[in-house]
Amino acid sequence: MDLFETFLQEKKFLNGVTPKTISTYQCAYKAYQRVAGNELPTKQSLKQFVIQMQKNGMSVCGINSYARSLNSFLSWLYKENYVSEPLM
Repeated sequence: MDLFETFLQEKKFLNGVTPKTISTYQCAYKAYQRVAGNELPTKQSLKQFVIQMQKNGMSVCGINSYARSLNSFLSWLYKENYVSEPLM
C-alpha cells in the first residue's frame, strides 16, 4: 500500500473523516500526480503543481481547495516522519 492510501485509511478509520472528504483528498492528489507523477511530494514539485494549475486556467479558489486538501496529506507525511521538514 502506498503512503497516500495509508493516509486515506488512517483518516477514514482512525479520524472518522467523511466519504466526501476522502473523495476531495483523492481528487486533489490525482491532480497533483498529473503534474508531478508518483514521486513523494517536494517543495519544488508543489510549486510546479500550483504554477501548472494557474497555467491551465484553474481559479484561485480551485487551487486553494486543492492546496488545503494536499496540505492534510503533507502534514501527515511530516507527522509520521516520512519527510524531514514541513512541505507547505
